[in-house]
Amino acid sequence: MDNTLLKSNKVHIKAYQKAFEKNHLRKVSTKSIIKQFGLTGEILIKNLYPELTREQVKHIVKDHDNFVVKETYKYAK
Repeated sequence: MDNTLLKSNKVHIKAYQKAFEKNHLRKVSTKSIIKQFGLTGEILIKNLYPELTREQVKHIVKDHDNFVVKETYKYAK
């Protein structure tokens, strides 16, 4: 997420927030998510929610990806 091709931070921030909410996880700040940028989705999520199992993390990554494709892509510039 280095914005090489386009500015996509907002796309991913919104998608992560929606995925976290969908999975009934506590809300995390935008700043907390941004601090994790540069890591894989699985590591980002595990860092924010260390109590989650590998399967839960994979499910949230899938939810994030679906939100990007179906909803939050519109925030890209």
